[in-house]
Amino acid sequence: MDSTFYEFIRFINYTGSKLKTRKTIDASLQRLLKRDPYLKPYEEIIRRRLTRIHERKASLTGGKMSLADFSSGHEYFGLHLTDDGWIFREWAPNATEIYIVGEMTGWQEQKEFALQQISEEGVWEIRLPFEKLKHLNLYRLRIYWPGGRGDRIPAYARRVVQDPDTLINLISGSIMIFVVLRDLCSFTKLT
Repeated sequence: MDSTFYEFIRFINYTGSKLKTRKTIDASLQRLLKRDPYLKPYEEIIRRRLTRIHERKASLTGGKMSLADFSSGHEYFGLHLTDDGWIFREWAPNATEIYIVGEMTGWQEQKEFALQQISEEGVWEIRLPFEKLKHLNLYRLRIYWPGGRGDRIPAYARRVVQDPDTLINLISGSIMIFVVLRDLCSFTKLT
């Protein structure tokens, strides 16, 4: 690969906490054009693309983390087996209450399966002992928000299946999909 490619990748992978300004984007673009003058006719197109890349990165990361950290969200969120039992985290910034409902709760809300909000950014968490969940248990999330509630699939579910009996759930007129607990022992244990 030539140095132009690496300059472009360095720009995309910039992980500093300070957001890039138009001046910084222009400086990066000028370095790119200096290394490859054949790109000069496409300067405005490249500038627009670099600006869109920067804007998308800022919207995804909020300027608080790198793209690598953002793309590794599945290692933090979702259901994980730890040395102490199960841990489940979900990002739901507008939620007021969240419950895991499923075969283990008789599809009813139970306080012991209520998630607790652990950050102002909307991260919710529950820790459960090993015996509370079993391989192939079906579950979903019941989420409450101001003015309503609904059943949802966890954002970081590793596998989902459709209810074989009803196929369609009339709540919200949508197809209800259940999450199946897989044998997570083969996945990396988190602490």
